[in-house]
Amino acid sequence: MADRINLFFAYAPIVVFALIVLVVYFSTRGQIAKIPIGQTFACNACGHRDKRDHMVPVAREGSVLWYCHRCVARL
Repeated sequence: MADRINLFFAYAPIVVFALIVLVVYFSTRGQIAKIPIGQTFACNACGHRDKRDHMVPVAREGSVLWYCHRCVARL
């Protein structure tokens, strides 16, 4: 009888942990990450980094260069 009690208390924490992990996995596997990873661009002149909405694209020789609002005023 004592062996069964010891065996129960030996495996119970592992089983409970596995059940919790499975419940969390199945309840969250269809969710999309709430924090979007934003893409940033560096200014070609000064190196200032900002979001795409705040940068100005300038096409030169087949490539697109990104400038901040301060540097594009000097072009």
